[in-house]
Amino acid sequence: MEIIKNQTQEPLAILVDRVRRSLLLRLQNNFSKAGYDITSEQWMLLHLLWQEEGRSQQQLADKLVKNKASIVSMLDRLEKKNMLVRIPDKLDGRQKLIYLTLQGKSMETELEALIDENLERLQTKISREDLKKTRAVLLQMINNLE
Repeated sequence: MEIIKNQTQEPLAILVDRVRRSLLLRLQNNFSKAGYDITSEQWMLLHLLWQEEGRSQQQLADKLVKNKASIVSMLDRLEKKNMLVRIPDKLDGRQKLIYLTLQGKSMETELEALIDENLERLQTKISREDLKKTRAVLLQMINNLE
């Protein structure tokens, strides 16, 4: 199988990683400027909890494609910052379910606004049709690997 390269001859995997790293670095800088002491990866975890609380550590690890040890470390840091709590599952005491504190919930509006600003910048000068195609291709690539 031939690996398709773009005009600059950079492999697609490197380009995708550069976009990811550039976006995460920009987000990190914007969070810091806005006075939030969280990383872009911690934001991703919080974002999942803003969508649905009461997820298990394993569910979060699966969604973020991280190993459980990485998730536990992130949860530890966010728990120390009083942004979330771990509560034993009533059906399975071995599992802990993750819930946001009032502080963790209160950050959603401003952080999501920062995310939206960055995504707007990311997508500047790219047509809706190209974005739609790019999304479809990336989703297919994910499916190919899973």
